Amino acid sequence: MNTLSRWLRLHSFRLRLLVAALLVLLLTVGLIIRIGLDIIDSGTENRVRNEVRQLAPLLGAALSLPLAQRDYATLDQLLRDMADDRDIDYLVLRDLQGKTVATANWDAAQPLPEASASFDLARSARHDVVAPVMLGAQQLGTLHFALSLTDARQRREELVGKVLAAGALGLALAVLLSVFLAFGMTRRLARLVEAGERLAKGELATRVGDSQQDEVGQVGQALDAMAYKLQESIQELRDSEERLGRVIHGTSDGFWDWAPHENVAFFSRRFQEMLGYDDEAEFHERFAFRTALHEEDRAQAIAALDRAVADGTPFDASYRLRCRDGSFRWFRGRGQAARDESGRTVRFSGALSDIHAQKIAEQEIRELLAEQHRILVALREEKDLSDALLASLPGGFSLFDADMHLLRWNRHFEIASGYSPDALANMSVCDFFAEPELLRHASRVALERNIVTHGEATLKTADGRLIPHLLYAAPIRRGERKLLVGLALDISERKRAEAEIRRLNESLELRVAERTAELAAANRELEAFSYSVSHDLTAPLRAIDGFSRMVEEDYTAAIDARGKGYIARIRAGTHRMQQIIDDMLALSRITRRDMKPEAVDLSVLVGDILNELKQLHPQRAVDTRIAAGLRATGDASLLRIALENLLRNAWKFTGRQKTASITFDVLHKEGRTVYFVRDNGAGFDMQYAGKLFGPFQRMHGVQEFEGTGIGLAIVQRVIQRHGGRIWAEAAPGEGATFYFTLSG
Repeated sequence: MNTLSRWLRLHSFRLRLLVAALLVLLLTVGLIIRIGLDIIDSGTENRVRNEVRQLAPLLGAALSLPLAQRDYATLDQLLRDMADDRDIDYLVLRDLQGKTVATANWDAAQPLPEASASFDLARSARHDVVAPVMLGAQQLGTLHFALSLTDARQRREELVGKVLAAGALGLALAVLLSVFLAFGMTRRLARLVEAGERLAKGELATRVGDSQQDEVGQVGQALDAMAYKLQESIQELRDSEERLGRVIHGTSDGFWDWAPHENVAFFSRRFQEMLGYDDEAEFHERFAFRTALHEEDRAQAIAALDRAVADGTPFDASYRLRCRDGSFRWFRGRGQAARDESGRTVRFSGALSDIHAQKIAEQEIRELLAEQHRILVALREEKDLSDALLASLPGGFSLFDADMHLLRWNRHFEIASGYSPDALANMSVCDFFAEPELLRHASRVALERNIVTHGEATLKTADGRLIPHLLYAAPIRRGERKLLVGLALDISERKRAEAEIRRLNESLELRVAERTAELAAANRELEAFSYSVSHDLTAPLRAIDGFSRMVEEDYTAAIDARGKGYIARIRAGTHRMQQIIDDMLALSRITRRDMKPEAVDLSVLVGDILNELKQLHPQRAVDTRIAAGLRATGDASLLRIALENLLRNAWKFTGRQKTASITFDVLHKEGRTVYFVRDNGAGFDMQYAGKLFGPFQRMHGVQEFEGTGIGLAIVQRVIQRHGGRIWAEAAPGEGATFYFTLSG
């Protein structure tokens, strides 16, 4: 440098100016060429890296499902298609064990080259890449592929050649022009210098604008051509980026790119549209990932995001995001963090897929599966129930068609017939019975009329036994097919019982005839006894009573007071004996007399009896309550005798009450009508209730209440002859209630 300076000082200003101009021109052209080369290299390398960054997840997404399904044929075809359609040198897919699953344009026996984050465009023929193949959060394998750098390097070399050629040409022209024009070209050289500086600053639209055809003009034109080529190269890069943007916009997924440290994020237009936003400004104003997450999904999604940013774990999570209208939709986010050489995460990029319909479908599938499970359980239970019912049927069950072919049977049928299941499967229903035509006719009638037919037939067992059965045939439909359900009941016991019943009936008829004769003789003896009682016993009683009355009337003066008392006792005894005889005859007649059933209004009957008692005893004040409309079927005269005895007892035993009460009513107990007569009279002790309805049984002394003790016995006989029963409830001093039922 010192030598050049001394040389310039020793020569003329023109020479120094020329040398200086040449040096400046040389430096300017060299700087412009260097900047152009750097811009070309940077733009080309960025395009390749962007292509790798976008291509890796798309290739992994396309290969993940066939790899998960181990569909190797599809994987091979996909790799071949990818290698044909893209600038890809080779593709090799390996599983997690490092086993090569599929290849394209690569010899599987050769070792794979190491992947590198950087590449030398000038010396490298390809860029080797390794990318994980993910399905959800699970890595299924790795994809090794290489992007061919041939086209990029050719474009670079063409641009470099053009730039170098233009620079060299410009420099040569400038030197020649400087030599020939010297200081006359200073102004034009200054324009070149200015243009070079502006180009160096990146103002590629700068033009020298020298149209002269001399060397300076040619240098200017060369610089203009170089600037144009640089613009063209940069425009190609921009066009490439636009194509990539259109691809991103055209896909159904949304994309994001986030610089965590600068907190600057890019969201594709599709990403915004998926959330319902049309206005990009509104989207950036309202949307924030952490706050847009559904509260149930927020913790899980943020934890996955933090892991992906912190340690490079692939991000794959499903979550719900709030849309513009406030609703939530299901999305699946997948992304990968990019790191610099120091390991710091510099970018985090990924794709967002709308899986709302998939989630709804999954829910519907789960519900359908649950419903299917419930149906299967119900069908299994129905089958178990039907099998249990068939097994529990008392007879042999069979299912057969219109041609009498046996289709199904239960264990009872198998045991009763004595045939094995294999034999039964090849037999007709008619083969089992001694009356095949009867079975065919009954089955035909059941099918034609759609009715259940039944009848008796004889089962022929495998060992030759004949067993009587009662058969039923019921028609059913299974689709368009008409079938018959048969039930065979063993009636051997019934047949034996019927024979025994016939034998017993014959024996019973004989015994009934004998018993009837005995009863007729007993009735004749009873009638004779009744006649004897009514004539032979009452005549002496009347004589005793008559002579006692004559003594009392004719010898009154000769008999003292004690004798008169004795005579009064004699007459009272004869009267009581006569009453007992009359009651015995009445009880006997009730037992023997024929019944004439008819509709009887018991309420009217009770009213008549109580009115008669009130007329006989007008001095009594008795409160009577009679339920209206109580009707029954029976012998009216017998029912009157029974009610008259019950009501006279109630009237008699309430005689010492200041306010007497007698009630006739009804109640319903265990589905039966129960009538009752209730009073508030003397009552009785329930420990003696067992003797209450026996003849001549009394709960009170004759001195307390008159009577013979035969009335309730008569009531019981009347109620029994009507197919009913009678009972009583009472307590001493608290009255009594007599309940009775009637069969009618």
